[in-house]
Parts: sequence; structure tokens; C-alpha cells
Amino acid sequence: MNYFVVHRASNSIVRIVASSRQPSSTDEYKFVQATDGYMNLFYERQRQAAKGQFVDLYSVIPKPKISETILLSESDREELTEYVHKHKDRETVQRMSWIWRVSEREVNRIIKGQ
Repeated sequence: MNYFVVHRASNSIVRIVASSRQPSSTDEYKFVQATDGYMNLFYERQRQAAKGQFVDLYSVIPKPKISETILLSESDREELTEYVHKHKDRETVQRMSWIWRVSEREVNRIIKGQ
């Protein structure tokens, strides 16, 4: 099985390794399974990249979706509501949902007062 070695801070694919088991991630690197299709896409992106430039992981694989049904405790919900009301004029719904790891639908419900 092949794995992309991904630098955590930049999400850049730094190399590919083959292993019979998934390697253990570290604070600096994580390992993401690389199917043949993703490998082909990676090599194409790498060919198009400027010399010495790394390929971003999410230009090869789809970005993970944030669950629509995240469970929030009552105190978390209160903090989220306060955060949204405080930042809704300065931040996008997408950013607020990303920061709190909730769906955009949840943030929109709070903005609408539901």
C-alpha cells in the first residue's frame, strides 16, 4: 500500500512511501493512503508545479467534509452562539464553521435565531 507523507503545517505532500501497514503519524508529518488514482493525480500535479514546489494534499484528494450532525453540549452551544453573534459581521459563515468544526447550516441557524 502507498501513503502520501504530508507535512502537517502546510498540507504539502513531501514524498510517497510504501508500507504493508499504515505508518504512525508524528507531530510534523501525517500519512494518508494513496490509491492508484490519487497517485496518478499527484504525479500530474507535480509535473505541472514549479521546480521545487510541493503539491498540496487537497489538490489531489477531496477535502474532508465537516459533519452536519456534531453533538454540542449546552455550554458549547452557548459559546458558539456568543462567538457567532460577536463575529458574524467580520467573518464568513465558512470560517466560523471551520473554526468551531460545525456545519455551515448550524452557523446559519444561529445567525437566523433558530
